[in-house]
Amino acid sequence: MKGFVKKIYKDVIAVIVMLVLTGVLMYVFMDMQNFDLQYPMSYDGGDGMSYLVNAVTLKEGMNTMETDRLGAPYGYYGYDFYASSLHNFDNMVLKIFVAFTDNPAIAVNLMFLSTFPMIALLAYFALRQMRIRPWISVAGALTFTFMPYIFMRGMNHYVLACYYFVPISILFCIWIYEDDNFFRLNRGFFKNWKNYFAIVLSACIANNGIAYYAFFTCFFLIITGLVKALKEKKFGYLGKALSLIVLVAGFMVGALMPNVLYIRANGANKDGFMRTLDGVETYSLKIAQLFIPLESHGSSSLENIINEYNDAMPLVNENYMAYLGIMGCIGFLALLVVLFLKRMGDDKPYKVQLELLSLLNIAAILLGTIGGFGSLFGLLVTDMIRCYNRISIFIAFISIAAVCILLNVLGTRILESGRIAKLGRYACGSVYGVFAAVCAVVTLWGIWFQYPGLRFDYDNFKNYYISDHEFVTRIEDSLPAGSMIYQLPYHEYPEGGAVNDMNDYDLWIGFIHSKTLRWSYGGVVGRDADNWLSTVNNDDVPKMLKTVREKGFAGIYIDRRAYEDDDVLNLENALRGLLSEEPIISNNGALSFFYIK
Repeated sequence: MKGFVKKIYKDVIAVIVMLVLTGVLMYVFMDMQNFDLQYPMSYDGGDGMSYLVNAVTLKEGMNTMETDRLGAPYGYYGYDFYASSLHNFDNMVLKIFVAFTDNPAIAVNLMFLSTFPMIALLAYFALRQMRIRPWISVAGALTFTFMPYIFMRGMNHYVLACYYFVPISILFCIWIYEDDNFFRLNRGFFKNWKNYFAIVLSACIANNGIAYYAFFTCFFLIITGLVKALKEKKFGYLGKALSLIVLVAGFMVGALMPNVLYIRANGANKDGFMRTLDGVETYSLKIAQLFIPLESHGSSSLENIINEYNDAMPLVNENYMAYLGIMGCIGFLALLVVLFLKRMGDDKPYKVQLELLSLLNIAAILLGTIGGFGSLFGLLVTDMIRCYNRISIFIAFISIAAVCILLNVLGTRILESGRIAKLGRYACGSVYGVFAAVCAVVTLWGIWFQYPGLRFDYDNFKNYYISDHEFVTRIEDSLPAGSMIYQLPYHEYPEGGAVNDMNDYDLWIGFIHSKTLRWSYGGVVGRDADNWLSTVNNDDVPKMLKTVREKGFAGIYIDRRAYEDDDVLNLENALRGLLSEEPIISNNGALSFFYIK
């Protein structure tokens, strides 16, 4: 027992310190003193609204892919979108929080906030498995946790912000490269804990990152297997990599089976989710953006550089989120240097790791950069993987890991230096302590510098959420359970785009704040619900009213933000005359509702 405690006590202390620092940094960066957990931290009608919808559907059942409360009267079936089935781990986390609260906002907030410590823990684990000292692993894990990527993706791209398994993907490559017993298919296979770990985590990787992170993981595995096989002239290493790839792909196929079965039964929906080949290059990686910060932090010179690049250069889009931070930039450049060094040899484990990381780093660039091998893959295989800039978060961990390895080596040399040792034990410890302190200060400064300087509009989201909740609750309290509500304007789902001041997914508001009402919005384009909605003539108000009344709708909900002032006035006046009643209007004036009698 004493031996076990002695073995793990440093890690326990390191993890506690890391989690405390994670909480402090979250509190500071996310302006948590002004945040109320009861209200969503993102509520702007963007993609992030989908997690509030998922929280509601998970509360009402186990499946986020279908509900009869959207797309009324036909219902919502999301099986056309394969990506929706490839982030099941996120939904599992959300389901856990949903089980403890009736408030979808609280569940979604906890899901997002839990991402930071989860990333930190898995990054720390991966770095420790690379035999890096605990305090250096903490520095690397914290830096990786607070990449600008997580803040810029935020709730609207949460499926990408939750990059917790990226360190594990790279760890698999490290294990293949340096551990001959890892995933060797022999009689001792199930005696190795790493193999159990790989099986479980392969399932997690397959169900995280809407196929992107699984795809990039498989890419790195095949590169690792090929390099190791050619280096050792033993193709069993390639077999290990292929075995893990088959495992990840198998879990992906399992996750996609409901989609496949639905499409086989109902036919393919070509209108449901369109992607074009040009997107493969439009959203690819730009090497320059790995080095361009998102925030100048008061430096006018740096701000000019950032603005000049973003204003003058073509194809600046979500790829601007790729900045690696100070530690990442140093590691990236160091790995480029390693590429040009003479064969590093196998005499030191850290040399083996740096050798592999340098190869993975350059492979990532060759795949992800504009006009790279990703473009060829899109042309020859599939353009469904199109945003190759998203490989930047893998490059970030690879680069941060390289810096941690170098710091680990430097620390070891300080401790083992004969000259310092001659000064005495305490002097040696003091020199090492100064080294550690400098690293800690530089790490914290680097984390601050890479923060993109976001401002969180919590109060505005809170006010809208309260107004919407009161409005929808008033409607629901006055109607029988299961009543259908017709929503205006007609808006395609998904990716219909903003209409005036109504954002893409603002029409989800009714569903999010109700428990029994059924809403017309949310029928997938190309399927029955949308096919019917798209034929209703909303310009002819009497005819529209007759159509929805005959279909059994009990009310008409209007998002006024989608209309010009004169248009919404004319629409509501027409309904006043036809229904002989005044509408219910939300406190913020954004929504109105008419009962159909």
